[in-house]
Amino acid sequence: MHTGPGMDLSVCSTSAMDSAGRCNQVAVLEWWIQHYHCPSRFISEEALLDVARGGHLDVLQWVARTHLNGADFDSDAVVDVSATHGHLAILKWLAAVSHLDKDRFGPNQWLAPCIDGAAGNGHTAVLDWFFANAPRGGFRYSVEALDVASRNGHVSTLEWFLRSGLELKFTPLAVEGARERGHVVVVQWWMSSRQYLSVLTGRMSHHRPPSDLVMLAAFGYPISFEQARALGARHFQDMFAAACRHGQVNVLVTFKNKLSRGLNRTLLHCEAIRGNALAVLQWFAIEDPDRWNPFHAHLDQALIDAASSGHAQVVHFVFVSRYLGKPVLGEQSRDLLHNASALTATAVGGHIAVLDWWQSHQLPFPPCAAAIIDQVSMGETDNGWLVLE
Repeated sequence: MHTGPGMDLSVCSTSAMDSAGRCNQVAVLEWWIQHYHCPSRFISEEALLDVARGGHLDVLQWVARTHLNGADFDSDAVVDVSATHGHLAILKWLAAVSHLDKDRFGPNQWLAPCIDGAAGNGHTAVLDWFFANAPRGGFRYSVEALDVASRNGHVSTLEWFLRSGLELKFTPLAVEGARERGHVVVVQWWMSSRQYLSVLTGRMSHHRPPSDLVMLAAFGYPISFEQARALGARHFQDMFAAACRHGQVNVLVTFKNKLSRGLNRTLLHCEAIRGNALAVLQWFAIEDPDRWNPFHAHLDQALIDAASSGHAQVVHFVFVSRYLGKPVLGEQSRDLLHNASALTATAVGGHIAVLDWWQSHQLPFPPCAAAIIDQVSMGETDNGWLVLE
């Protein structure tokens, strides 16, 4: 390899090694350590995850042989990424060299992100492998598995879980996501599922109530204190997030005392905005006014998402809360009102109701109307011509 005069390759070894690993260039990695002194962590954790994401088993094996970064294989992230992207060969190798510790299949639900990721991307071969290797009761997953699989159109994943005999865990997002993306076959699959229809209608005569508390919260089923007793803070956050997303105020009322225990309320507010759950926002404003902050910067993106979906009521409520909360709009609120993002998302989505509301409340229109018109003209929304009028 020819280098320019005075160029010290050992100085740039970290970035170069990262690039070589990401590109599956084992020969380059080997050449580098033979010719230059390299630090013990010459491949970064981020690059190692990219290696796993790309399925580059040769690079992972080379890193293990050199005894450099060996501890990184003990991180959950490497296994999660490999499972999510369907790289079964990497998972088998990790298990063979004891980097995939069977103790992790235990009650800490370490396995759930792997199953969720593989299921969401339709990698049923990975599901088969984990199911065969997990000890009794160790195959754990969350509602994300079927929700994301449905959104991505993977009927094969839905069929796999149905055949497995496992309890099906899902939320209304399973059907909503499939419908939004046009996965008709997935929607039909759910519509023919007796369990889905039973949960949706509340008629559980042929099926016992779901045991997953996130699923119960999403559909508004009553949850007892006894059921929730063993939940940690993270699982309470997930349960509340599902309730907020789907407008289940009864869950918030039941566990109101738990809301004061370090939960991320802003995340809950964002979930309610994206789910068009006006009743949830009203409940927070009344029952938890000290922590209802309509000016929080994180709400701005949720408002843009809501506007793009035509959720005029929640957009109205948040902006009214901002006006009533302070006599003068905060800096972030003024930025959003004068920013084209929310209006562009609304216009491209063809949501006349949101535009009418914006105009009726005399909110400012940004000066870049031409750019918005251009985006609407190029869009595929059925209501685009109404927006242009």
